[in-house]
Amino acid sequence: MNYTITEKQLDELKKLLKRLEETPREKADEENELIQCEGGEPIETLRDILSDALAEPLRELKFLVEDIEGQEAPAE
Repeated sequence: MNYTITEKQLDELKKLLKRLEETPREKADEENELIQCEGGEPIETLRDILSDALAEPLRELKFLVEDIEGQEAPAE
């Protein structure tokens, strides 16, 4: 089976990839802020922990986007 993807769909995949790449930083900052509000010490390694957890899925999504971008559009 062959499928086609529109430019709009590819753009949405790129946006999703970008949001997911930013997630570890944003979530770590949010969680550390909550921890500090409750009187605790921030977890300095939280950003790294989250980044490591998402590294493989992000890499796969990035390769998928690059693969799609590298495909030629079918002749109409």
